[in-house]
Amino acid sequence: MKFFNYFNSCPNCGSKKNVQTQLGYSNRYLEEISKYLRIDEQELNSQSRNVKCGNCSLIYKKKWFKKKYLESIFNKLIPTHPKGWEKLSKSFNKLNFSKKIKSLIKIIQMKKYKHLPRKVREINSLVDSIDSKLLKTKLKNDFNRSIENKEIQLISRYSQKIKRKINKPAEFSRFKGFESLDLIKHIEKKIGQISSYAEIGCPLWGNLEYYNKLNKECFFVRGATFEFWGKNCKKNNIKCGAKLNKDIKKIHNLSNLNFNTKKDFIGIFLYLDHVVDPKKFFLKIFKNFKSCGIILEKTNKGVPIQHFSGWSEKTLKFLCREFGKKLDCTYKKLNKTGKDFYLIY
Repeated sequence: MKFFNYFNSCPNCGSKKNVQTQLGYSNRYLEEISKYLRIDEQELNSQSRNVKCGNCSLIYKKKWFKKKYLESIFNKLIPTHPKGWEKLSKSFNKLNFSKKIKSLIKIIQMKKYKHLPRKVREINSLVDSIDSKLLKTKLKNDFNRSIENKEIQLISRYSQKIKRKINKPAEFSRFKGFESLDLIKHIEKKIGQISSYAEIGCPLWGNLEYYNKLNKECFFVRGATFEFWGKNCKKNNIKCGAKLNKDIKKIHNLSNLNFNTKKDFIGIFLYLDHVVDPKKFFLKIFKNFKSCGIILEKTNKGVPIQHFSGWSEKTLKFLCREFGKKLDCTYKKLNKTGKDFYLIY
């Protein structure tokens, strides 16, 4: 098809051995990209089927969008990165949750079911951000079942119970982001005190401001326009990069990065699965940084349409051998949010 490039070998190790694995899960991006390309959702998901490398276990798409379509997806079709802005929003509250529930019930009453998936995702993003210590799994399951069955009375009853649990967003949840002193302590325990810190991708959800307040040397590296949001990512006409403190140095693109001496650390948070050429990417990373921390979405539900690849401990071990690096996988506090943290040093 005219929209895709074809990959006959693994972009991580070069092996041509692979097996088909599960399709990506349905989400907002599948809905909107299918409309944009005028392809049926199921057909698009099937065309973008995931395969798993028989050598290094990288999951990747044998057909992936050409650059010009990726540019349009990240900068025109869906130009604002929602998860980044959620950290700065004040949307995690009881009133917002109640409004979402009322809207959901209205959709069910009026039988406008085509609007249901998006509203359910909005509600789930709030529910999933509640501290798991406060919200029992049974209540959450009962609530989800009532939505699936469109039982308005039960939706109202369970939502009232859930609303009482909404206070502060849980660590590493959508409305909290990846700003975490606990994660920082883990990283510095392994690699020593960080004097120079960077992040690539989203400028809003990590630890840049924390290190900047400590007067550390800080850098934000904007992602490539065909890999990630940023070029037109804005809210209330303010671009995401403008929210950063002016002391944080901004670098337009990883390809522009050439430090004279290596910096201590770069955070690669929910970015690597967008990268089409990981070898080239990590050559640049390790040329400029002594270590990196990687946050990745787990692949047990499949790799979704907006991600090119899915990574595992086995895949990253292969990568580390290639670059003569160590891999630490012992930080597990992101696991309950459906993500993994890896430290390479």
